[in-house]
Amino acid sequence: MPLILRFCRPSPLSVGHLRLPQYNVLINVDGGAAGAPGLLTSGGIYRDSFGVLRGCFAIQHGIGFAFEAELATALLAIEIAYDKQWLKIWLKTDSLYVVYILKTHHSVVPWRLMAQWHKIRRLMGDMHIVVSHIFREGNALADRLTREPVKRFKWWDQVHIFLGPYLHRDRHADFYRFSL
Repeated sequence: MPLILRFCRPSPLSVGHLRLPQYNVLINVDGGAAGAPGLLTSGGIYRDSFGVLRGCFAIQHGIGFAFEAELATALLAIEIAYDKQWLKIWLKTDSLYVVYILKTHHSVVPWRLMAQWHKIRRLMGDMHIVVSHIFREGNALADRLTREPVKRFKWWDQVHIFLGPYLHRDRHADFYRFSL
């Protein structure tokens, strides 16, 4: 029997940002590792309901695996939001693992993040948190922060020069992911 291949035209899927209620803060986070295991880097960006930057951060976590960086970034982002009294947040990540852990309060986390995980679970009781997945194409700003060369935690209250083009593109462009 001959093999029949069918080619379909890819259909676009919008991965843009939704407008938030005014009381929410949107947090996009991303983490990664340069190798497996490798140097863990993370970044997060905080915006209000109009897309205005509230702040952003970048950090290195040491050596580990990418999923550890993704979870450590989300936990740190929630802790920062709590410290700044941003108690109604929408956290977006491109890691389905992180979405699963935060939505189910599951305890299957790396041992070196266990203490931070238990602390964040207590903080989450005082917060209203929405956690959702975002495709990589819609998370370019947080991805750029993971590539910022920092040795320890770095916080920016304003748009830093290296983020300017990404922030402009993020606010004024539509992003699409093509699927078959």
